Amino acid sequence: MSPILPVILFLSFGVSLLAQSTQSVVGTWEFVSATTVRSDGTKVEYTTDDLRSTKILNQTHFCVITRNADGSHRHTNEGPFVVEGDLYTETLEYATNPSWIGSDVTYKWRIEGDLWYIDEIGTTAESRGEVWRRVRGARKAVEF
Repeated sequence: MSPILPVILFLSFGVSLLAQSTQSVVGTWEFVSATTVRSDGTKVEYTTDDLRSTKILNQTHFCVITRNADGSHRHTNEGPFVVEGDLYTETLEYATNPSWIGSDVTYKWRIEGDLWYIDEIGTTAESRGEVWRRVRGARKAVEF
């Protein structure tokens, strides 16, 4: 057997795993909940009583649109994303907050059934964990 064959098989398998990981997050997701722990240790929890949000991912880009309980716009972020193993990184090309543009946000992630758990990794003094539910099929307009 050629010594190159194992390398080719390893690289093919690695590319296949990357494609499967990216494919598993592709789709439409609706916000379920989030927990933020501020630098002073204060814990803030958000649910669908507080926010409505949709995150849409294709093979290369994401877009998330969020509104507050009163229906007002909270934020919109968009840009490319990369999945590498259990890490998911968004690069903000557009953000409601201009100071966020160009920043990367990295999360550890896992999917269990139709739930996607993402936990932000050390980009700020705060930590944030989010839960999203996969949207299957059409849905009606969502009101509070």
